[in-house]
Amino acid sequence: MEGTGKQRWCRTGNWTGVLFTCNQKCTKPDNVLNAELKTKYKRKERFNDGDSVEYKCQPGYTKEGTTRKRWCRKGKWTGVRFSCNPDQPYRQSTLNQDLKVSI
Repeated sequence: MEGTGKQRWCRTGNWTGVLFTCNQKCTKPDNVLNAELKTKYKRKERFNDGDSVEYKCQPGYTKEGTTRKRWCRKGKWTGVRFSCNPDQPYRQSTLNQDLKVSI
């Protein structure tokens, strides 16, 4: 909680404003498959409401989706709006390895 924790009362009997806020913090966000937090976020353990983090795809993977960011909202992280998918040549070589058969 931040602020004085007091409210103001006006002559009409209505509250005129709150002088404190309750900020819920987020812990470090969950891992995202084939991605990692960018360096500036890796050491941070607590995030304020409204903070964002940004990810980068691991080598051999390309981002697909609208953003690499997630936001702390009311103590919880927003959903992931991107994925890191294997690059095309990597995907093909992986498929070829899976298809090899020994007789």
